[in-house]
Amino acid sequence: MVHRWSQSFNKKTIIGPDGQVIESESRTVCEPDGTEVRTTVERSPQGERKRIVRRTPTGEEEVQETDTDYNGPKPITPSPENDFLINPSEHSASARQSSGLFESIRRWFRGSDAG
Repeated sequence: MVHRWSQSFNKKTIIGPDGQVIESESRTVCEPDGTEVRTTVERSPQGERKRIVRRTPTGEEEVQETDTDYNGPKPITPSPENDFLINPSEHSASARQSSGLFESIRRWFRGSDAG
């Protein structure tokens, strides 16, 4: 039976300047043969990045990295749907109002729901 024990564990949430939330977890484990395994996992709206560094007692390092569903930042391209995001001053107030559920809830909460 192989026994592992955690020497340290760290979890933090980072909010970037663009409002993007990134969760980061770090864990260091020492295996019975003396190998130190450091695992770092970063989760964001773009996906998950995982990095595993194994350091043997002799000092050799093995690095393994994986990206899951990481697409990178998605630029806003001009189109009729997101034209409002690019130049909101050109659109009237009635064109800006969405008929979606969340917009209805917002109007109700603000007390301006006419229906």
